[in-house]
Amino acid sequence: MKKNQPAYEVQDIPTFIQQVLMKYGEKEHIGQSEYLRVFSQDVLNKLKKQFGVRVLGQVVEHSNSYLVHSNDGKTIITMGKYINQ
Repeated sequence: MKKNQPAYEVQDIPTFIQQVLMKYGEKEHIGQSEYLRVFSQDVLNKLKKQFGVRVLGQVVEHSNSYLVHSNDGKTIITMGKYINQ
């Protein structure tokens, strides 16, 4: 693993967090037909503005989560959390 790549752990993340990532998460094209979704600071700010502190509190607990999905958004390929090094 290159030093500039973040460490991560593949694991289940709550269904609610999966749904929020799919709908609002920052989207990055990472393969031929795969996309990475993460919570950026911009995404967290938008969620706070749109839904308030209560929902943001639930999301912040999982703000290091990621999700990789298919091009059509119907298939989750993998998910997990980034680990602080």
